[in-house]
Amino acid sequence: MEVKIVRVSHLSNDKNGNPLIAKNGRPYTRCLIDLEDGRKASGFGSALTKTWKDGDTVDIELEQSGQYWNFSVKKVDLESRVAKLEEAVFGNGKVPAVTSVEPSLDDF
Repeated sequence: MEVKIVRVSHLSNDKNGNPLIAKNGRPYTRCLIDLEDGRKASGFGSALTKTWKDGDTVDIELEQSGQYWNFSVKKVDLESRVAKLEEAVFGNGKVPAVTSVEPSLDDF
């Protein structure tokens, strides 16, 4: 679902200043977002969530857990994205054959 972010923040430490540690022992970043409809949600921070700014509209999955809301970033179907890119670039959907040519010393 697409939602508009009113406020976004990232935390690497808990309330006591201790680093956030996952069950597997690795540190992680928590992303907190306030949504336009008044809900607040949290999820794992990532390279993608770090690009989010206040006012952005993002495509996420929301799930209610008791009184809290959690979000996750939707998975990307790479195969269909590549097919769309190939269609846009090559027009007929067929990728031209790629040939490799070994450079010779004369090229330098």
